[in-house]
Amino acid sequence: MFGIDNKPKICVFNLPIEWLHPHPHNPRKDLGDLSELVESIKAVGIKQNLTVVPDRNENGDLIDDSYTVIIGHRRMAAAKAAGFKELPCAIDMEITPAEQIALMLHENMQRRQLTPLEEGLGFQQLQLEFGWPVGKISDYSGFSETTVRDRLRLTQFDKTKVKKAYEERQPKLVEFEALSKVKDEEKRNELLEKIGTFGFMPAVKSVLAEEAEKTFMEDIKNIPQLNNATVLSRTDVWNASKYKLLASVKVPEGDKVDENFIAALPTIPEGQRHHYIYYDRCEKNLEF
Repeated sequence: MFGIDNKPKICVFNLPIEWLHPHPHNPRKDLGDLSELVESIKAVGIKQNLTVVPDRNENGDLIDDSYTVIIGHRRMAAAKAAGFKELPCAIDMEITPAEQIALMLHENMQRRQLTPLEEGLGFQQLQLEFGWPVGKISDYSGFSETTVRDRLRLTQFDKTKVKKAYEERQPKLVEFEALSKVKDEEKRNELLEKIGTFGFMPAVKSVLAEEAEKTFMEDIKNIPQLNNATVLSRTDVWNASKYKLLASVKVPEGDKVDENFIAALPTIPEGQRHHYIYYDRCEKNLEF
């Protein structure tokens, strides 16, 4: 878990609410419905102090009467709505910027208030801004390294589409793992519209097969004895009066062009003017 709680704290002070500011990197972007919390605060007040850090200028000097909230964003917003003028705050003088983000992530994850995308964006910030490796994020978050990588994977997709997917459906992380294998960005964005539905995985499988076929055929055309061949469609192949089947070669598992496969390719007869290659994806054959 995020091991920040043993940091030295100054005793709790009641601070004017106008001195308090939300953290700009709070991983929870949507504070949700505050109406019940507002009514609760009106009835019983604030029973748990906020955690804040004093603000500093570019030179590192303390700014008078200015604090950034680390823990308690919802309580602060609800207290403002309830008309409170002061809030109890524990001031942490030593917490680093990286630890601030780590602590906010931990607090929100403990309460299950973050979506996987928000967790991923927080992890990404720890990586990019503070150089935290996956192992350190795993140690502090209590998540396995695999889970951390799963969350980070979400940040490579269109964030608006991912957010919409979580709002409208409940996509699984294994679906995002499959989507990450799609190379074409336009195709990925199209598939994001289907993620979380029954048709998503078959659609991904189809796109991956198309991409594998395209890569395979590009590799095939670089083989010296085939680099002048014409790639035909299934419809063209059926035109038997123009093309004659010379040979059919089984495609290796994973559509890989290796030395054994090249050795198995037929030799184009000398003087033959027309030859072709056609990839039968269903049968996994390359026809000549």
